[in-house]
Amino acid sequence: MYRRSRLCSMLIAMCLLISLAGCGPKSKLALNFTPADVVTYKVSMQTIKDFRFEQPSLTPPKIKEEQSGTTIDVAFEQKIEEVQSDGSAVAAITLKDVAYLVKDKNDVKFDFDSAREADKSRGFAKVIGQSYKIRIAPDGKVEVIDAKDAANVDVPGYEGRVAKALFSDERIRERHEVLALPGSEKNVAKRGASWSTVVASPPGLLAPKSFRKTYTVAKVEGPKTAKVATLAMNAEESAEQAENASGKTAGMGLFANMFDTKENYTGKMVLELATGRIRNYEEKLVATYLAAENPQGGPSDKGPDTLMMRFTYSVVTELVD
Repeated sequence: MYRRSRLCSMLIAMCLLISLAGCGPKSKLALNFTPADVVTYKVSMQTIKDFRFEQPSLTPPKIKEEQSGTTIDVAFEQKIEEVQSDGSAVAAITLKDVAYLVKDKNDVKFDFDSAREADKSRGFAKVIGQSYKIRIAPDGKVEVIDAKDAANVDVPGYEGRVAKALFSDERIRERHEVLALPGSEKNVAKRGASWSTVVASPPGLLAPKSFRKTYTVAKVEGPKTAKVATLAMNAEESAEQAENASGKTAGMGLFANMFDTKENYTGKMVLELATGRIRNYEEKLVATYLAAENPQGGPSDKGPDTLMMRFTYSVVTELVD
């Protein structure tokens, strides 16, 4: 009897040690889906090019400023229809609100906001309520399953071309993909864990290149059954070329050497570990190119003429409900 009691005590002690050592199940940094789960997200995507040419050497001084770019805000309902054996989910997406702005050298080419009463009777308003299906992997990658009906929505003219682009496979993937998650099951949600990936620069960057993004788990907080992980991202130019880099020489080419360049590429994500829901995800690149020159024979007391070009790319995903 005494021997049996000692064995039981040893087993209990060993279980406690294993528990304290953290050898039990660990939370993964991955999306976790539940059938019939319904959430609403808002995604904001922006690509902006700014141009400013300042000539203090002239009398009177001259300044030319221009801005071109696209800003798209989309609110949508996401319903999980099926969770597959590999953990990926088939989701039905239904658009609830859209704001779409296109500018070319300060000239507004397209401006729609479903919240504006005057826009509710426009042809483009037919995109509201359109649905499509996607497959979302646990690491945030997205595959379009069926978007034919939405892409063929009956909207005439230029607005129809914008609507078709909104529902293209490429734009759908950009809208729903979350690339901040590690692809390996070995990565667990613990403070200080990090990983990196080399990616091509966003389309439109004046001097295309590859960036190495490094993600780090900044903190994990909350009760055991409702932990939340916060990730931080910093990116730097990479000598290693990204697999999906176009290899094109478009951009400033040799003129790039004439500019002082400053790039800031950062991001963050807040992930509910138990539900696998994303509370917030954002990444932003701001690249500024600056050239300055004193005109030959011009006044020396007014400062140099300066040319500034700036490229801004950002994506923000927020959990609404």
